[in-house]
Amino acid sequence: FIAEILFGTLMLASLGPVVIAAVVALLTTRLLSPGANTLYDVHLSEMLTAVDYFLIVGVGLLAGVCGPLLMWLMAASHRLFLRLQLSPP
Repeated sequence: FIAEILFGTLMLASLGPVVIAAVVALLTTRLLSPGANTLYDVHLSEMLTAVDYFLIVGVGLLAGVCGPLLMWLMAASHRLFLRLQLSPP
């Protein structure tokens, strides 16, 4: 998703450098802080109920709607900034 935001599209030619950068970042982090755990731990102390599953599906559907909405808002803001005809910094 981040690659799609950065490059405007998800092409295989741009996916390689993104994957390499992610792997190098992970290896660098592991090298600089050996034995470090994840940022947070998740412990489920009880079983999930049907209501929990419906909430999970609802959040997934909401995120599925928000993704294209975010892309549309980014395109709209790009068009608005182009209309301002500002000079580059």
